[in-house]
Amino acid sequence: MGGRLVVGLDHGFGASAGGELDPCPVAPARDPVDIDVSRSADVAPPISVRRAGDGGDGWVSALAADRLHLMRPGGGGCVVDGRPGELPLRVSADAAMPAWAVMRAVVRPLLQLGLPVRGAGTVHAAAVTRSGAGVLIAGWAESGKTEVALALAERGWSILADKWTVLDGEGRMAPFPVRAGIRGWVLEYLPHLRSALPVRTRWRMRAASRASRGIERLAGRDGSPLSGAALDITRRACAQGERLSVTLSALREMYGVVSPEPAHPQLTLVVVLSTAASGPPVARPLGAQTALPRLYASAAYERRDGLALLLRRQFAGGEDAALQATATERELLTSALSDVPLIEVSCPFPSDPGHVASLIETSL
Repeated sequence: MGGRLVVGLDHGFGASAGGELDPCPVAPARDPVDIDVSRSADVAPPISVRRAGDGGDGWVSALAADRLHLMRPGGGGCVVDGRPGELPLRVSADAAMPAWAVMRAVVRPLLQLGLPVRGAGTVHAAAVTRSGAGVLIAGWAESGKTEVALALAERGWSILADKWTVLDGEGRMAPFPVRAGIRGWVLEYLPHLRSALPVRTRWRMRAASRASRGIERLAGRDGSPLSGAALDITRRACAQGERLSVTLSALREMYGVVSPEPAHPQLTLVVVLSTAASGPPVARPLGAQTALPRLYASAAYERRDGLALLLRRQFAGGEDAALQATATERELLTSALSDVPLIEVSCPFPSDPGHVASLIETSL
């Protein structure tokens, strides 16, 4: 299929960096690569080059020729050689920049911008496959995409991707390297996954989930001592304890599936989730003219941090790589999705994702 990009990691990066690319393999040594990631001490911009300060995203940036320098005010930096949206590229990071930060904040956005060069794009959606059928589960952040994908996995489907799915112009699907995020409250509805998790992990997730519900009840009372910044901090702490981050390979192993078959299933249905205040899940047909703008808006919102790096480059005099790459991606995805059935499923969130999974199966 289209959309194959090759990433190379030099010996300066450990296994954690390779794990950030799961389930996609790292290129063998000396193989040609599209994005080469290495360690280097030479990442600081020339003194004479003007810099853009931290505007709230945690970076200081500078553009020298085609080199985008990115530095953390507290220490650590990297440089991108080449124009984002073109290939090949080289990313060099100093020893103070953690591997996970380089991969998540820099390499993944570059991968998304490079995919259109290879005839594919990314959809903000989870994906499952069974017997050659591929289903995209899309929606705004916190609408239940992961939970519905897991509920389908409980019914024998294979999870192909979570959060981002690669789709080429012919409607073939592939995973994008990002971990799945599992929340404690959903384990009640996923007996297979629950039994596959270590006891301590289940206990920690359930305890954080109960604490989160208690905090929300307390915050809803008049005269609650929790308000403003204190409430936000407490919510984030509970959310971190309740959530389990797991690679797609590990998640598939929990369900007894090493890899999905076929490796690049054909897209047969797109499900767009929307959140309702109450009531049972309801499915209805959805026109492409309505669905596609929503999918594009959701994707733009989710990749805003990565696109912000390109806006820094544009501010310093670089090209508008974000506009060009996303325009090409829209053309590819519009072609791939134009003849595929689309449905909208409205349901409360959080709620039992098994009910939505049942509606999806009856829609195929």
